Amino acid sequence: MRALTLTFLSLSAWIGISFSAMAKTACFDQTLCVDKRQERNRIHFKVTNLKPQMTITGKFTFLLTNMEVVDGTASPFVLKGGETRDLFTLLGSEDGRWQYHQSVFWARGNHFDLPDEEVIYHLPFAIEQSYAVLQGCNSEFTHRDHDANSIDFDMPVGSEVHAARGGLIVDLKEDSQTGGNSPSLRLSGNKIIIEHDDGTMAQYGHLHYKGAVPALGDRVVIGQLIGYSGNTGYSSHPHLHFGVTAATKSGLAKSLPITFQTSEGAVVCPPKGTLLSHP
Repeated sequence: MRALTLTFLSLSAWIGISFSAMAKTACFDQTLCVDKRQERNRIHFKVTNLKPQMTITGKFTFLLTNMEVVDGTASPFVLKGGETRDLFTLLGSEDGRWQYHQSVFWARGNHFDLPDEEVIYHLPFAIEQSYAVLQGCNSEFTHRDHDANSIDFDMPVGSEVHAARGGLIVDLKEDSQTGGNSPSLRLSGNKIIIEHDDGTMAQYGHLHYKGAVPALGDRVVIGQLIGYSGNTGYSSHPHLHFGVTAATKSGLAKSLPITFQTSEGAVVCPPKGTLLSHP
């Protein structure tokens, strides 16, 4: 999972050239689209959330030369599912000697929501089953930054995946049959994203082709069968990726520590090789 997308764009100044209105749209991770419409020394920014059920938080940052933000604000923005909004305009100096460098970040969720730090999660598999930790927290491989507290469970293809916590299915992908040990396959991973009552988001990743049981927009309860594990996306070995994040006002996702209830008691960040049993 990648909870942020960063792009770096620049526009050189012009002198003595007449421009008609020009538009450019860029979309990131099939979620956030940024539409920029240029009219001489004005750049109008509009954003769209492509996910019909999922709220996202975004943030623009700029390095401006002879420009200013007008008709809005570049502060963090929250987009509900499917929402499109005009955000602001960059206004350049009349002499044409202006330029800008732009970065944009986004994360699942609403940064105003406060995570419940006392929640205890079920293990994301069937009762009385046991699976080992394939990759733990803060690994040298992929569990860093927005994935720092995620856990990979060594589960064979087709293993039952159960909801570790109840909530709303806000994003779902199950049409991929592609997987492999390459970051370029990241968007090919099948997944289910569940939004919890406190606004946090749980990702169940690398699911099997057609491996989702509920539909987008369904509500599920803790322990409910939601899918089947697989090996799709950026994955070199069949497993289930499970992580919980919260949005921040920086537009970045914060990886949250997960307390699991196991047959041996409550466990946080179990290390690689630990065998966890569902009570």
